[in-house]
Amino acid sequence: MKQEDHIHGENLETQGEEINNLLAGDKAIIEKVAGVNIDKAWKKILYRKRGNVIRMTIQRTLQYAAAILLFLLAGYYIASYRINHENQNAYTVFNIPNAEMGNVVLPDGTKVRLNSSSDLKYPLKFLNSREVFLTGEAFFEVTSNPRNPFYVHIDDFTIKVTGTRFNVKSYPDANPEATLEEGKITVINNEGNTIASLKPHENLMLDKTQNKIFVTTVDTHLKTDWKEGKIFLKNQTIGEIAKIIERWYNVKVVFDDETIMQVRLTGTILKNKPIEQLLKVFVKSESIDFRCVEDANGNNIIHIKYKIMKR
Repeated sequence: MKQEDHIHGENLETQGEEINNLLAGDKAIIEKVAGVNIDKAWKKILYRKRGNVIRMTIQRTLQYAAAILLFLLAGYYIASYRINHENQNAYTVFNIPNAEMGNVVLPDGTKVRLNSSSDLKYPLKFLNSREVFLTGEAFFEVTSNPRNPFYVHIDDFTIKVTGTRFNVKSYPDANPEATLEEGKITVINNEGNTIASLKPHENLMLDKTQNKIFVTTVDTHLKTDWKEGKIFLKNQTIGEIAKIIERWYNVKVVFDDETIMQVRLTGTILKNKPIEQLLKVFVKSESIDFRCVEDANGNNIIHIKYKIMKR
């Protein structure tokens, strides 16, 4: 072997090892995404049997090119792997503002209808589990998958299901509820214990004041027809109704006398009706009145007061 070829071969090995050392920390990733054995690949490029290698300038050039190409491909695969891995674990938040409603289809085909002032956080791709996080109100039509249950997390509890139709309400200013229309759901507390298993037409409500769970049989339409722009009220306080009005009409309700908040009403809110028409119906048989004003920022304020001020 010529002395210059021997020296050149040593230089090639030295430079090749330098590149190999640069990639050492990412070997596992490269082997996973590219399906190659890094050590064997280097041996093929750098440590061929010298007796079978024709020491020509063009061959040495190709060897350099192969090493550089592997280096560049490794960088590409590492970047692609990391980007894809991060995207798979990334979450998105579907936000519905006041006075709006919205629909979203999740990665597994599950359909969700969201009420006004609601947020749904979910992953861009379901991997080992199907889990979402809800603030507000939503109706779920879950794609069935008995081997991979679907979870809806709210602040106060979690709902576990394999495939069914149900409603969840979790506004900060109201008691959380779950209403089952079809199928079966299991309700789990924040300690991981099952607190109830609902059958169709059952409603679970957590009374935050008493810290008690109530399960009752209901007409599910009364709980889910908000999807069609209707909310049924049965003996509810005006204070509770005001929160619904604020979300559905994007207004602020102010009580000039806070005792009015305890007045109870029964009726129906229709989203496609002007708010003035709605309020006129509610106050028609009561000794209360209202007026609509606009503040300096253009926000609508509804003042509710007694027709004759109480002494």
